[in-house]
Amino acid sequence: MKILVLTANPDKKAILRSDREIREIQKRLEAFGATNYELIYRPATEAQNLIRYLQTIEADIVHFAGHGSSEELYFEDASGKVKPVPTKVLEEIFADIKKKPRCVVLNSCVSNSQAEAIAKHVECVIGMREAVKDNAAIAFAAGFYEGLALGLNVAAAFRVARQQMAIEDEESLKIPRLRTRAGAEPDKIVFSSQPELWAQFLFERKRRKHNGKTKGRREPRFKVDHEGDYEIQLRVTNVPENTFAAVYQLDEDFEDDQFYEITSADSADFSDVISTSLDFEIRIVFWSKRGAFGLRTTIVDALRRTYGLTPRKHISRAIKKMRPG
Repeated sequence: MKILVLTANPDKKAILRSDREIREIQKRLEAFGATNYELIYRPATEAQNLIRYLQTIEADIVHFAGHGSSEELYFEDASGKVKPVPTKVLEEIFADIKKKPRCVVLNSCVSNSQAEAIAKHVECVIGMREAVKDNAAIAFAAGFYEGLALGLNVAAAFRVARQQMAIEDEESLKIPRLRTRAGAEPDKIVFSSQPELWAQFLFERKRRKHNGKTKGRREPRFKVDHEGDYEIQLRVTNVPENTFAAVYQLDEDFEDDQFYEITSADSADFSDVISTSLDFEIRIVFWSKRGAFGLRTTIVDALRRTYGLTPRKHISRAIKKMRPG
């Protein structure tokens, strides 16, 4: 997830705490597990640089924090003075972007008309119907990126942002508006996927065929250890690329503080094999360059994630046998 943040406060038109807004965005992204993101910040954005930033950075999300009116957004010129960019020009700029962002956030006063124009070319655009207080705008931004970090889709993250905004200033609840391009589905656009644990039973090799028919039992034979426990492969998906280590712990080992290392199959998947006939809770801790984050689930939940709610009969029987550990 690549986020381009543009800010402008020409002539210091009003107190604008864009630095705090950026800190809150970054804090929420990191606190809620969005470790696989890139935030690119361009303060005091000059109007003449706008096209270059949008064309070359190729962001998934473009976030503008600044001032505007119903007819234009205010950027800066080379001397820091106001340089308005009219709505029609903004529409043409976004229409011509080669790799368009999937979402644009105009976190500035009275930006609804600009959002409407840009939404002709971008899947999701958020604008403000009227003036918004600075603290409320910051709360909206924090809530939106918190939602995205939690793996919510754009529509759900927008609702979280409005709720956070209303907590700060109840009168602001109806100010933000999410606009979509024709045919776009904001409830299906997700930028940050959370790590997930999947589990599957291991089986003995298939029996040899004789005269075109398989000898012996039709159902595959589960692989078990010397104690009769199922051998189960654990696999974690959606692990951020910069994760360099991971360990897991079954709830039977919580008191002993016993951890097991997960071996990395590649930069995105971590896997290991365990033997059990019990349904244990499992905790996984990951370390990345941005810090540590965790995952908590059960063996049966991970099995159901792999096989679905209506697995084949022999799988279903095996899962039902796995009593709580």
